Amino acid sequence: MEDSKRTNHPIWKMWNRLIWGTSGALLFFVLASLLYGLGGQKVGTTQAQFLKIGPGAEATGLAGAAVSILEDASALYWNPGIVSFFRTTQAYANHTDWFLDVSHEWVGVVMPRKNGALGIQLGALLAGYIEETDENHPFGTGRYFSNGGLYLGFTYARTITDRFGYGLTLKLIQETLADVKYHGVALDIGTLYDVGYRDIKIGVVLSHLGPDLFAPRGYEGFSLPITYRMGVSGQLTRELYGVLQLEKPSDEEETVRWGLEFRPVSTFRVYFGYNMRTPAPGSSFPPSGASAGLSLHLSRFTFEYSITGYGYLPAVSRWSLAIR
Repeated sequence: MEDSKRTNHPIWKMWNRLIWGTSGALLFFVLASLLYGLGGQKVGTTQAQFLKIGPGAEATGLAGAAVSILEDASALYWNPGIVSFFRTTQAYANHTDWFLDVSHEWVGVVMPRKNGALGIQLGALLAGYIEETDENHPFGTGRYFSNGGLYLGFTYARTITDRFGYGLTLKLIQETLADVKYHGVALDIGTLYDVGYRDIKIGVVLSHLGPDLFAPRGYEGFSLPITYRMGVSGQLTRELYGVLQLEKPSDEEETVRWGLEFRPVSTFRVYFGYNMRTPAPGSSFPPSGASAGLSLHLSRFTFEYSITGYGYLPAVSRWSLAIR
């Protein structure tokens, strides 16, 4: 009886949360330091690069440091473990103005189930028609071809305890270049741990894990851009949240991403983030590697916008709508 009273005492609960939180933070930074020394630059060695284009103005406004802080259905892409904690049906739609008149569209829906959730997402890179050129016709042959990518994802997520959950997403992938179509499958594995103190959460995700894309006869398929992410988020003050994330793609150098999210009232948020990978040269607004955005919550709808700087390349804008 005395042991039961002791474990239910507020001081004991606070001490237990502090121990778990400190242990989780130490584990995060130890793994981060080990991961930071792995791999190197392998640009151009993987296929289906459109899988790296993440949806969501909040996620991208935080420079992609999103695997532990999200609370909407865009988490289907960033960390399927997050949606295991959802208790209401949610939908999300995102439009991205990518480079050179290319757009990226994404929609996702999460449906809660007992001790978990089911989800579905659809992402598409739309490049339209491009005029063909060759060595004899550098200004165009008069013929056009299409280029783009598409994936459909199915998510199963479940909570193990009231503070730990996981999610699995199976993706069906198609990439098209003219009359050549590549097909493949990939798996995303994500977990989320809620420390229970100052809203500290730790997320770990392995994305785009799968075999080489299947290529038509006469063509060669290449590997997918497997990406490993670890992130932690929490309250710095009553209104200010901080996020830190380490990321290692299989075809690029590792990078650290961090962000700040200001929540002055329940209906409005402002966020800023920075990707510490070596920025592209050139002046732009926002500066290369930096992102910013805001969101406005009205009834069941949340409207979001973000902008990300890429140096000499045009800034990328995203418009999002979340429905709860």
